[in-house]
Amino acid sequence: NDGLYGWELFIHFNSIYWMVSLFFSYAYSMVDGKGQLVFKWWFFAFSAPFFLFSAYDLLIDPSKTPADYKFLFVDPTIIYHLFFKLHKIFFIVVGFHILRQIRRYNVALKHSHSSIDQISLHWLRNYTIVLMGFYAVHLVIFLLFNLGFIPEISEFYLVTGLLLVFAVFYLSYHGIRAYNVSTVYVELPPSNGTTKTTKEKTSNEKSEENKIIFHQVKSLFE
Repeated sequence: NDGLYGWELFIHFNSIYWMVSLFFSYAYSMVDGKGQLVFKWWFFAFSAPFFLFSAYDLLIDPSKTPADYKFLFVDPTIIYHLFFKLHKIFFIVVGFHILRQIRRYNVALKHSHSSIDQISLHWLRNYTIVLMGFYAVHLVIFLLFNLGFIPEISEFYLVTGLLLVFAVFYLSYHGIRAYNVSTVYVELPPSNGTTKTTKEKTSNEKSEENKIIFHQVKSLFE
């Protein structure tokens, strides 16, 4: 095959937005405090025009050939460039909103738990900052490349890709350890038969439960 299939390019162009959408849904669910996955309709509504346009252009339009798709991959049209840049800016703006929600949630945790409780979402804040920096740098580099100031960006892709992989491992590790942060008010039956919420538990009790949950989940990956 001397070109690309339309569905390959469709997945390539849209997959990054799907993955970031899942992360933001996960982030909002962590600060929601109800332990439920949160979907923000306005986030998906923003990506809907690009999804529909690329679906028609890459999956439905009968005039496109594999050679056209390959050329589009190497040199996207101005419409694709516009969508790419706008999405990066949008991700950065949403990142600022998530950082604000995390800060408010951390303050709420301090009022709900004793001062010795080691519960926070600093790890989620750190990953969000890394992701925002990733897209900010990408935006600048691609603008410089499109304007002809940078002749090649393949090495940049490699370096930023590796850094993002390490950031995902960081998110996964701390996300497992903080499994019960978003469900701090879930009732847990203690051994004496009475009901006690996690808010009423001592720091030692919650610390032991966190360690048990973490080691159980960790053993699944070993």
